[in-house]
Amino acid sequence: SCVLGVKLCSGTVCARERELAEALREPYLRITAQVRGAGVVNIDETGWKGAARWLWVGASRKACVYLAWPDRGGGAIERLLGEQSRSTICSDRFVAYEKYPLQQRGLCWAHLRRNFQRCVDRGGASGAIGEEGLEICGEVFSQWRRFAPGEIGRVALKRRMGKAEARMRRLLLRGGKCAVGKTAKLCRRLHKRQEALWRFATVEGLEPTN
Repeated sequence: SCVLGVKLCSGTVCARERELAEALREPYLRITAQVRGAGVVNIDETGWKGAARWLWVGASRKACVYLAWPDRGGGAIERLLGEQSRSTICSDRFVAYEKYPLQQRGLCWAHLRRNFQRCVDRGGASGAIGEEGLEICGEVFSQWRRFAPGEIGRVALKRRMGKAEARMRRLLLRGGKCAVGKTAKLCRRLHKRQEALWRFATVEGLEPTN
């Protein structure tokens, strides 16, 4: 191969990669420690066609760390956050995050909005469930857009989310009995995890999306 007009053999390229990896090891560990020590961490994963099949990310307000990992299992979460993490995480509802205590989780409302749109798309009894779910999502994002810039305070946000929470609870109970199987399953699963939906209203630094 040729780099900047200089011919290099494959072994030389590999050697330079190892040197760079070693040079970055210490700062990478420092950044990882910052993320692990944060009170709130957003976490996500995506398929990757690199050396590993999955690319994970953990992000706090001050630091962001990436991790190439061979699978989509929970081992990546422990590598990013440590085995005894006390952080509150915001994530989607992928099963790997279930190993994290529900009391330390916030669930992403952007994912939930897409779920309710699918309910609408199924039509029939599912459509009504989805439409009301989208209305609640709209209220959540509307109030958050007022809270984030300081237009309303934490007390007002909690009060208004309390009303939305009661409405969501009734919706999920009704939706759990829906004749459309996928919609009923969604509502039953959300009902078991609904406390994590509203954690953003009480935890400083936690947002309603990951």
